[in-house]
Amino acid sequence: MPDLTEPWDDPETERQVLVDLIVPAAHAQFDQALNRWSALDAKAFGLLGVIVAVIGGLAAVHDSVSAAWWAPAAGAAVAGTFFVHTIWQREVIFGPDLIDFHDEMRAEGALQAARLMVVSLSDATESVEEGYVDKAWSFQVGLATLAISLLGCLPVLLIRP
Repeated sequence: MPDLTEPWDDPETERQVLVDLIVPAAHAQFDQALNRWSALDAKAFGLLGVIVAVIGGLAAVHDSVSAAWWAPAAGAAVAGTFFVHTIWQREVIFGPDLIDFHDEMRAEGALQAARLMVVSLSDATESVEEGYVDKAWSFQVGLATLAISLLGCLPVLLIRP
């Protein structure tokens, strides 16, 4: 386990600060990272619905619009693959297994347990943030592709055969 900082002069005060301030703050950071992760998934699901509507709408009226109706539909499908990649399951560390953590820390004491919990939560938050970077990139590329596809719908719908 990496050291957080130099040990304090009073271990009881350090333990109290870790338990009362730092562990809850680390837990809040982890929760915030998971909420960002979930919010991006929800947005991607919503945009997948838009893509289905766009493709379905273009396919439904393809006889009365330009013969190039398939181009924006194909672009929307490509955007959909990026959104599916956004919501695809990734490996995430959720912190230590609490039963194992309890068994390991039983002999170590409260101060060591508090230190290890901070490090575990910090590692878990870092794991979520690393996964979020990949999800965000995929979401942004999908959003740009969808925007281009929707712009491509304009000439298809306005130019009649």
